[in-house]
Amino acid sequence: MPGISGGIEEDPVNGAKARASATFGARLIRQHLCMQDLAIAVCRTMAIAEKSEVPVKLSARQLKTISRALADPRRFEILQKIAAQRCSPCTDLRECFPITAATMSHHIKELQNAGLVETVRRGKFIDMIFCRETWDAYLTELSKL
Repeated sequence: MPGISGGIEEDPVNGAKARASATFGARLIRQHLCMQDLAIAVCRTMAIAEKSEVPVKLSARQLKTISRALADPRRFEILQKIAAQRCSPCTDLRECFPITAATMSHHIKELQNAGLVETVRRGKFIDMIFCRETWDAYLTELSKL
């Protein structure tokens, strides 16, 4: 049939292939936004669940681990970015800092070991949640010095 190529009707002005491509792109964007909404909902649920727990009491070892983790200026900047949002995707952090993925992973692992952040895996992506209770307990212990 004239005007039909591969089952897609061609528009002489815009072209159906361009419209099909735009539709596919819009669908991908909607799917990505749905995944982001799901990740934010999971992060919010975890943050609410954390607040219902008993107050955090830090040991001397935990104080030392947190202090050591915060001694690195870049790591402290990363923690500030995570704390500024309720749920921080790792990909957003990578865009903010000019460091390799391996270095970012190392910094996140140190913050996680110190108990300052928790991670939520979303497929191949990781979202970070700031542990405000641990931070507050750390500040309380520092104020006792």
